[in-house]
Amino acid sequence: MEAQSHRWREPHPIAGVCVAVILAVSYGLTLAPGVTWANDGVDSGDLLTAVATNGVPHPTGYPTYLLLARLFLMLPLGPPAQQQAVLSAVSAIAAALAVGAIVHRLGGGSRWNSALAGALAALWLGWSPRFWSQAVIVEIYSLHLLFCASLWWYAVQHRRPGDTRWGWGDRAAGFIAGLALGNHLTVIFPILVVFGFAVLHRPRVGRLRRLAALLLWAALGVQVYLYLPLVGSASSAASWGDPSSVAGLHWLVTGELYQGMAFTVSPAQLAGRLRMFAAFPLDEFGPVGLAMGLWGLARARADLARLRAAMGVAVLATAAFALGYSSYDAHVYLLPLSMLFAVWVGVGVTDLLARVESRPPLAALTAAALLASAALTVPSAAAAADARGDRRAIEFASRVLREAPAGAILLTSEDRDTFPLWYYHVAQGMRPDLAVVAGPLLPFDWYQANLQEAYPSLRLPASVRSGWDVVLLTRNPGRPFCWTQPGQAEVLRCTAIEATNHSP
Repeated sequence: MEAQSHRWREPHPIAGVCVAVILAVSYGLTLAPGVTWANDGVDSGDLLTAVATNGVPHPTGYPTYLLLARLFLMLPLGPPAQQQAVLSAVSAIAAALAVGAIVHRLGGGSRWNSALAGALAALWLGWSPRFWSQAVIVEIYSLHLLFCASLWWYAVQHRRPGDTRWGWGDRAAGFIAGLALGNHLTVIFPILVVFGFAVLHRPRVGRLRRLAALLLWAALGVQVYLYLPLVGSASSAASWGDPSSVAGLHWLVTGELYQGMAFTVSPAQLAGRLRMFAAFPLDEFGPVGLAMGLWGLARARADLARLRAAMGVAVLATAAFALGYSSYDAHVYLLPLSMLFAVWVGVGVTDLLARVESRPPLAALTAAALLASAALTVPSAAAAADARGDRRAIEFASRVLREAPAGAILLTSEDRDTFPLWYYHVAQGMRPDLAVVAGPLLPFDWYQANLQEAYPSLRLPASVRSGWDVVLLTRNPGRPFCWTQPGQAEVLRCTAIEATNHSP
């Protein structure tokens, strides 16, 4: 039986409320206005469009996110774009609170000390630059972190030896794991580790039954992907894939389009990433937070050894994937590592507070110093994550739609120009006379079919390997043809036809 000071206890509500309010204010003051390019949030236009049009975003389709985002549309939280940004903020706050609850549950001191350590760990995480950056834009990563935190909460809840029963906790954990897979597939790393921890950290009796319960309910939760054929059947110019067919659904769910990006970084890229990853804890938590995390890892009680080992395995698997994934935003895959490090920051703080709790003045001074150390990271983190004033994507799309000639075909070249135009043209219905064509998607049959349905007058070739712009231009005589140019002073390059102003 665990010592009295390590007893299982409920999180103190006052600490949780304070953390939630502080982070809500922090995120509210830096929340993106909607479509944004800030914080690697280029996908925001795609996600906003999919939710607004009942479409499917880029692979893997993110059905869990779509369903939750549509629920948020029912709340009186302002314009739809702002509602989805609030979903990210709420998910981030909940994930930080879950980390605080984990720290508090691990114990190691009085109830108040554990609650304070949990609150400090939650704030250190919530104020870390990358975590904050994803909390204020329309993206799926804050929700991903909430699912990861929920799974580790389940692992911590089942640390007590001798309990061979399985019940609603296992069912809920399994179902949450399935839903988490419907949001981001990299959650498979914590799922495998947590399930293994929950099963192996039990007496032999009942292991198989517990594992069967977890897997059965996970299989039930992952059926959320069946939502994609329902929304994908109403194809639009901004919907991805053909989820109505088995092959099309498989293409979406497995992320086949991006599989070639896994473990394909060059040696030079790998060296740069290793340097960035090595500095990651210091960049995210500052020197005092780093010291507390390392102290927590080094001085953790003996009964936390298995949990520390399990988290270490998850860290190695996640880091290996992030290192090898050749995407410009691969650093966001390190966020679950940041969350786990925050747990050990909390364990270190708990141990430090336990050492001074018999001397109240010193304990109060120590707690104040730790809070001040966490707060010192806020100005730089807020400046790095602030998306409130980023209107580049909005102004780009507005200019394109305002300056495009009547009836023009707009050929986009990348996500930065495609997704904002999708949101305003497809989701908001601006400039219906135009045809917005995503150049990188033209080789796909499903995209050509969607274009033909969305723009019946648009004439597409039967089969072309390259030179789509020339083919579209020649097959659609009499229509102005423009190339969009994100990041350029001149946002449109059109054929020799004088542009006509059309305000969105």
